[in-house]
Amino acid sequence: MDPTWGKISASTQSYASENTGNNESNNSEGRNAAHFRTAKGTEGNICTRIMQREIGGRKHLYRLDQVSVEVVSKSVPDVDPLTIETLFSMALMQTNQCKEILPSLSAKLKVITNAAMKSANQEVAKLFISFELVEVLLDVLVLELFELRKLHETDQVSNREMLKCNPNYVETARLMMQLIYECIQMVPGYRMEHLRKKHRVLEVLFSLFGENNNHIHAFTTWVLEEIIVASTATAPVILNEIIGLPGLMAKLTGNQLFHFYHLISTLMSDVEFTASAHSSLEKHDQWLVNSTVNVSDINQKFLLSVPLFLEKMCTTLCQPMMHNFNRRRQVDFVTQFLTATLGLNNPDVNELLEQNMGGGGDNVFFQMTLFQEKTTRADLFLIVSLLLSGNSRDQVQTRLVDFQFMPKLHRVFKSIVWENPIQEHIHSEHHNMAGHEDCNPNTVIRIQFLRLIHSVADSHANRYYLLSSPEVKQLKALAVQKGLEIPKDLKDFDTTNLSQANIGILSEIVSLLKEESSSSCVRFWITRAMEAFLRGETQEIDQTFLLEKNLVEDTVELLVSSQPRVDTVAQGNFDFLSAIMRKNLSAFERCDRVLDCSAKFHRLIAAIDYSLVDSNMFIRCVMLTACEIRNTRPEYLHVLESSRLLNHFSKMQVCVEVAARMLSLLTVSTLSQENVSCLNTSLLVFIMANRIGELPKYLKAFSESSDGSEILCNFIELLEFWQVHYTLPMKMTDCRSLEMSSGVKFVEWMEVVKMLLNSDTTSPTSISHYLSPPQVHKFNNHPSMQPFRTS
Repeated sequence: MDPTWGKISASTQSYASENTGNNESNNSEGRNAAHFRTAKGTEGNICTRIMQREIGGRKHLYRLDQVSVEVVSKSVPDVDPLTIETLFSMALMQTNQCKEILPSLSAKLKVITNAAMKSANQEVAKLFISFELVEVLLDVLVLELFELRKLHETDQVSNREMLKCNPNYVETARLMMQLIYECIQMVPGYRMEHLRKKHRVLEVLFSLFGENNNHIHAFTTWVLEEIIVASTATAPVILNEIIGLPGLMAKLTGNQLFHFYHLISTLMSDVEFTASAHSSLEKHDQWLVNSTVNVSDINQKFLLSVPLFLEKMCTTLCQPMMHNFNRRRQVDFVTQFLTATLGLNNPDVNELLEQNMGGGGDNVFFQMTLFQEKTTRADLFLIVSLLLSGNSRDQVQTRLVDFQFMPKLHRVFKSIVWENPIQEHIHSEHHNMAGHEDCNPNTVIRIQFLRLIHSVADSHANRYYLLSSPEVKQLKALAVQKGLEIPKDLKDFDTTNLSQANIGILSEIVSLLKEESSSSCVRFWITRAMEAFLRGETQEIDQTFLLEKNLVEDTVELLVSSQPRVDTVAQGNFDFLSAIMRKNLSAFERCDRVLDCSAKFHRLIAAIDYSLVDSNMFIRCVMLTACEIRNTRPEYLHVLESSRLLNHFSKMQVCVEVAARMLSLLTVSTLSQENVSCLNTSLLVFIMANRIGELPKYLKAFSESSDGSEILCNFIELLEFWQVHYTLPMKMTDCRSLEMSSGVKFVEWMEVVKMLLNSDTTSPTSISHYLSPPQVHKFNNHPSMQPFRTS
């Protein structure tokens, strides 16, 4: 029999039988829970010996010979004997005897929960985990509270609707969830990744969202979240394997739905941020080739297949803040919050409600409800932005247009994202977030909103939905006035559903940028959103629209100022400048007006040199513009001489030195999504040199630089990987992005790479030409990187 819990094709009867084990023989070996119960008059000695026991097909060995409540109590004096006795009795439960203990289970759960939630008392939680009561309680939940033991063997999973908890035990299930959550929070080292493989457990936990118990949804969300984020080494949860989930999603409302949104955002983020995605590109490519299932794509397609689920999320996002606010909902949420986080009982909660339920935005309960509104919308912004970044992007974009999402969001985005700030003590006291700007709920919702804007605009015609109808008309008029080409996306753009306000969301964001501090993480995301509007093939009219808002001047001033540097913000500034200034001479003129003295120019160069990973896209932009002037726009050669920036990066020695420094930062094993652009920028130096017939000259200068031959050897290995990486079938989008960010066709990239990797040492355009015979011998005798094979 397959020992894995709840395999989808397995019958529920076989699940029940394999998880109860052979209990008749177990009883003869002294594993009967009743055998170990405390006898009346034994002064609390509940067991003299606990031997190997088997629950749910999992073997646990307890070495607790001659252990009693009294002995354990001495080792954990802060835990009262009643709690220890209760823990022991629960640990010894057998799943085939659940009927006996169910009537008293709620009382036992309350005893342990009350003990566990005492201030700074972690001992109860540690005992709870060490006795493996998480697994024991989940056994009881699956087999008895959801009565899976009763389902007939021929009952096929595909024919079932969502599971239902026995109505008599919903409160017991809620107590289970609360106790599990409280204890695992107090034992940070405990991980729940093994539960990812237990499909029946996952299915049961998801089904708890359908219960009407006001508090069960929060605890279930938190427990599922712990399971989902426990380990990236375990296969992610696949939503379409949760039977009956579409029907459940259609019925969810209110707090049920909001907790479910949070769970989905966690699930999607977990798939997005897998360990392989953050490891080296080499490992990530191997993982991509060997992966037979794209879980992220499967889950996204599932969510989009649920009728109107995307539109339901958009409706919530486009409602004014507190649209659904009412006193009853406020009371429910506050009661849940106080019960869950502070451990208060009903009389204490009622007393606080009477004292603090007055009107006004300053009362703490209004603020707590507002906190929930903000965090829910942050979850929704994240979900929609991830859907926009997936393989179903065009479908999502179309549905958002049909919903008129951006115009509706524009009407309320300030009140949702930038106004009604949550008072600092709400999140700092209860969520341990003080001092972390990016954990502040006001900041979190802004970041997720800006991420959504980035996803809408990124290399897509729908970027013009970030403008208002008057702005689109102004943009077309500006193109005519300046003699600029009107992009096809703009020419064919339907303005029917655009906002009729004077300015659109993009302009609103620009005005908010000017209010952000130089170190604000929100500033980084605003610049990312503006950069996304300019991504794709360079469109001078789009650049001009933002140029007239003085963004180049403001950004360069910030980079050359004496204000403290924040690396992520600096990277955002450089990336934005690279998009707005690429091949745009008006932008360089604006930049030069800021760099009006040598001191400012040298401060900018120092900021560039400080982190080439952060600034390499800007370096690329300057080099490409200088190359274009030299090769195709000779009438502007005077600009190449007069512009400090263009002049500096048009010099061969500067380009060679920068490329050498970037390549010295990289190896095949450390190449990642964050630094691969450094390799591409270095390669562009040689592509531009080849265009003017000076590739041999550049390679010679490179070889004569400090550590030049060692860097060239490393360059060969990097290029061999590059050649494989960008020719993988799933990397076609990356190739297109490479073309659009550089204006260089991919075929030219490949031609130069092959030229550089030519093993003919007599060819002056080959790297091998500039290496010593031992170095050449080394590369001729080691196998070139072969395309990845599936394992």
